[in-house]
Amino acid sequence: MNDLFNKTMERHVSVQLDGAYHNKSGSQTILCLTGKPGTGKTQGIAQFAKWYGEKTSQKVGVFTFILAQSDNCDFGAPVPNHNENKLDMFIPQRILGHEQDALDHTGKYTMGDCDVILIFFDEIGNATPATLAALQSLLEDRTLHGQKVSRKVAFVCATNLPEHGCNAKALPQSFTQGRVSMIDVDKFTGAESWLEWAAEAGIDPRIQTVIHIRPDLMDKFDAKKKSTPQICGRSLEKLSKLIEGVDDYELIEILGYGAIGDEWSVVSGYFKFGSDMPTIQEVIDSPDTAKVPGRQDPAFATSGQHAVIGNIAHFLSEKKRSDESLSLIEADNIAKYLNRLPGEVMMMGLRLCKDSHPEFCESPTYTAMTVDNQWMDSSNAR
Repeated sequence: MNDLFNKTMERHVSVQLDGAYHNKSGSQTILCLTGKPGTGKTQGIAQFAKWYGEKTSQKVGVFTFILAQSDNCDFGAPVPNHNENKLDMFIPQRILGHEQDALDHTGKYTMGDCDVILIFFDEIGNATPATLAALQSLLEDRTLHGQKVSRKVAFVCATNLPEHGCNAKALPQSFTQGRVSMIDVDKFTGAESWLEWAAEAGIDPRIQTVIHIRPDLMDKFDAKKKSTPQICGRSLEKLSKLIEGVDDYELIEILGYGAIGDEWSVVSGYFKFGSDMPTIQEVIDSPDTAKVPGRQDPAFATSGQHAVIGNIAHFLSEKKRSDESLSLIEADNIAKYLNRLPGEVMMMGLRLCKDSHPEFCESPTYTAMTVDNQWMDSSNAR
């Protein structure tokens, strides 16, 4: 998610909290994110919580309720009071922000620790009508069977839409008209935003390379394919974790198909090209003479050059993962090799290598290259 997403979330959350502290009506400020599966709705909430906490110097926790797995009893259930011969209402305190020992989904904060509590209702389009009615009452009144929601709580919702083929139902007009703000995550997502996140999250550089070249792959969701995995931000993150430390291409093939389905046939080429590339050792030992893809076969240039920078960055990320230092000679020779590549490829290679191992930036050649190429679009060399 990008900065606009954080600002949109911040506005909704701030107005809710202000309304709670001053007893104002704030139900219409509740944000409901819509979007295809795997587009980062849940991840975006967690990212925002971190951003908002750093900006405000507050402890922000995210407490998630998946409504597809809930029923209306999670919003209160009658229990017998034998002493007074009546039914009392049992209210889960966590859903009100009052259960002091409840941990957020990261295990970082308890509700008692938090300055701000984000209660996130996910998959509301898959909720039963009774659950949705109970949720609607909670969001509108900030009370549940007479018990008030904590003033530290801000609500946010998310759902797929019927056209996404996930068995989500259309939300009733009583819910959508005036009670929530419906915003599609497509306004905040895309290859560029995902690449910014991927660099911070340590996603395998080879995968980052693929999406840099083929940003259209991030928009390949097909609602008709209900039983097979598809390429999306979530599945690419899963793939990155599965192939971490794996050098066996035959195994990577199996893992790739399992993680992202048929689109692996497109992605796999950027991994397979590695066998036709200069080895990492050749780049380090002979940066001025190691093969540059495309010199012999121009049709192979773009794919091959991006594949090789992905492999170099992967080598650096593996060293970082193993807590291995990068020598100045290694860093400088890698930079010298990158300097032989075409401008945009070179700048992307610098960015990937910088993100993959911090010691790469100590190379004098890297420093000189970034100074010499300041005139270029800096988006790839941040």
